[in-house]
Order: sequence, then C-alpha cells, then structure tokens
Amino acid sequence: MRNYFRTRLLALVAALLALILTPALLFSHALLVRSSPAADSHIAATPTSLELWFSERPELKLTTLELSDSAGVPMDIGVLTAIAGDPPGVHATISGELANGKYTVVWHTAASDGHASSGRFSFVLAAPQSAEGSAARAAASAPSARIVIHSGRQANPVLTSSDVMMSTGSRWVELVALLTLVGAVIYRLFILQDAALPPAITADSADRTRRLAIGAVLLFLVATATRVVSESNLMPRESSGRMHAVIGIIRDTGWGHGWTIGLVGALLMLAGLVAGRGSYVGWAIAGLGVAAVATSEALTGHAGASIHRLPLAVAVDVAHVLGAGGWIGGLAVVMFCGMPALRAVSDDERPRAGSSLVRAYHRATVDSVTVVVATALVAAWLRLGKISELWTSAYGNMLLRKIIFVVVLLAFGLFHWRTAVKPDWDDDSKFRFQRSVAFELVIAAVVVAITALLIGMNPPAR
Repeated sequence: MRNYFRTRLLALVAALLALILTPALLFSHALLVRSSPAADSHIAATPTSLELWFSERPELKLTTLELSDSAGVPMDIGVLTAIAGDPPGVHATISGELANGKYTVVWHTAASDGHASSGRFSFVLAAPQSAEGSAARAAASAPSARIVIHSGRQANPVLTSSDVMMSTGSRWVELVALLTLVGAVIYRLFILQDAALPPAITADSADRTRRLAIGAVLLFLVATATRVVSESNLMPRESSGRMHAVIGIIRDTGWGHGWTIGLVGALLMLAGLVAGRGSYVGWAIAGLGVAAVATSEALTGHAGASIHRLPLAVAVDVAHVLGAGGWIGGLAVVMFCGMPALRAVSDDERPRAGSSLVRAYHRATVDSVTVVVATALVAAWLRLGKISELWTSAYGNMLLRKIIFVVVLLAFGLFHWRTAVKPDWDDDSKFRFQRSVAFELVIAAVVVAITALLIGMNPPAR
C-alpha cells in the first residue's frame, strides 16, 4: 500500500515539475493570419513596408520575403525585423518607389518546431500619379536598375519530401527511445522495488534495464542529430553550406534551443547510467535527464499549437510523454528486462515471481494511464476548436485514428488485468503474458508512428 501511494505521489510531483520547469516558449506551425498590404487588396497609397502576422512566432532566421511586380521583377526590401504582439509578425521596409500595378509577395517561414510553411498573396497598387512621376517609377522598376536584396538572403528555406520523411522517421525513433527511457527509470526506481524479487534476480533485471537505457539514449542522440541535419534545409543558405546551417539552427532558433535541452538531458542520463553504474543516485540523475529530454520533445514539437495558454500546453505535453513512457515504456522493460531475469528463478518460484512483477507494473501503470488520458483530453481541447474537427479536418482524422489504436491498447490492458494480474499464475502464464505483450507493443509502435505524423501536421485554427 505504501508503494501504491508513493507511485501516486510520483505522478503528482512529475506533473507539478512539468508545470514549473516548462518555459513559456512559442512554437508550432506558423500560418499567415493577415498582412499589410492585405491579400487581394486594391490600395491607393504607395506602401513603404511589408508586414505579415502569423499564428505562431516565426523564426527570423528561417523567414524570407520576396516582393515582385507583375512581370516577376524583384523589388528591393530591407532586412526583416520582428513584430511583437498577438499575433506576432515580421516587418520589412520597401526600399524603392513602386509603380502602379499588381505585386506578389512570396513568404517562407518556420516556427520553433522546425516545420516549414509558405505561401503567397497579391495586391494591386492604383495610386494617383503624375505623368512625370509615372515615368520615373517605371524607369526605376526596370530590371537593369535593380539590385535585389531579398532580405539579405540567397535562397528560401524549403524541405524536400525526403527531408520531411527523414524528419518524421527520426521523430518516431526519438519518441520510441524516449518512452523506453521513461519506462526504464520508472521500472528501476519503483516497479522493481515494489515487485520484491530475490536480490540476485533484482540485480540481474536492474543491470539489463541499465544496458537497455544506455542503448536508448544513444539511439535518441542519433535520431535527433539526423533530424537536425534534415531540417537544416530550413536555413537559407548564406555561404558556408550544411554545417553552417546546422550551427545556425542550434544557435539562433527556438527549435535549436529545445534540442540543446534534450542533448543536455541525454548526456545527464548517460552520466547517471554509466558513472552511477546502476546505483539509486545514478538512476535519480538519469530521471532528471529524462525530464529534460521530455521537455525537449515538447519544445521541438507543436504542443503549443496556439499562441495562447502555452505554459499549460507544454506542461500537458511533457506530462503526456511521461505517462505514456510509464505505460508503454514500462511494459517494454518488463518484457525485455524483467521476464528474462526470471529464468534464473527455480521452477517452483517462477510463477510467483512473474505474478509479483506483473502486479507491481500494473499498480504503477494505473496512474500512468490516468495521466495519459487526462492530458490527452486537455491537449485535444487546446488544439481542436470543436469536436466536429475530429472528422472534418486532416489533423482531426489522424487524431481519431490514434484514439482508436489507444482504445485497442486499453483493451489489451484490461485483458492483462483479467488474465495476468487477478488470477494466480501457473507454468504457462508467463508465455501467455509475453505473447500478448508482443502484440500490444506492436500496436503501441503504430500509435507512436501516428503521433510522429501528427506532430508534422497543422492543428485546425481555433
């Protein structure tokens, strides 16, 4: 009973830490909200600047604007500056005079989650002009008289289809590694202690868990580095190529800062797992690293799909990941580190040991599943304007698929409770449980894949 309440206290503390430690950063897909001059407008006064406002704060380093006339001739515009406020935006001065006619603005940007967005719009200038003024403006707009600045950049940020696929695949691997890491920490610090297995079995299972966690950390680092490289194409190429773009992403963007937090967390985990060599203090340090990595995933995703309620949105995302890790990651650790260690138990004691381990996992998972469901409801409220968007929007349709698969996972949990938790174990119980868990982990991998796809999609505008 004491361990049960300790697990509940852990879940509460984790949620409070997520709320306290999560910075109120702005991130997610940046979609054009309005502009000046407005799209498809007819204006009588010559504009002196371009101003664009977005649904999320655009990263200046990942933003370009182009202004061209009806013949496609580029117009001079100055360096972009940020516009603070709600909604946030960018400003660029139009350097020269504009002749009457139709103009097109092409924009490319990305928010701190690393996802690019782009678009174009046109406006028509019909300002009263004298004959002399018209001739001067026409001469000024001739191609031979233009020195194109393009906001000081040489190319627009763009991701190819292969970049998008690599980024989504890397995100899936990151999430799998992170869930495994969360599960490993909860298993080692709480589930394994609660199971009260023989000391030799506990030590063997703990060492297996440590080695699995080290592999998951290394996998996370490789996947994240791959995503950084693939999304470096969002950086306009200024001079030094790919490496310069990667450094610019890390140094100058909110996405890069979030990735840095994840890197520090991963290194902290390695320090706890390797230097601590499985000690309680080492696993506690690894737990701090896991919290940092989970925060990194939130900061480089679109938990804050709206510019409002950002601390809540990010905290919910962190708590959701921690809960899912305790549920799915913990199950994977039981499967790959707990059950194999039971082979050294005598035939007479193996059923009791297996039942004790599964029951300890189940007690911890009740709280994890509660956190997952509660945070999922809050996240859906934050990202969907109304329930009907579940079936009327692309994002909602994908989310609905995820919900269906999660219900299947919950059905597996009910099945395990009735077949492996409540009844006493016999000689075949372990085999039946492992077979069922294998199917459950496959479904969980599908859920994580859908989550990776959702991160790359735009939530409906509220």
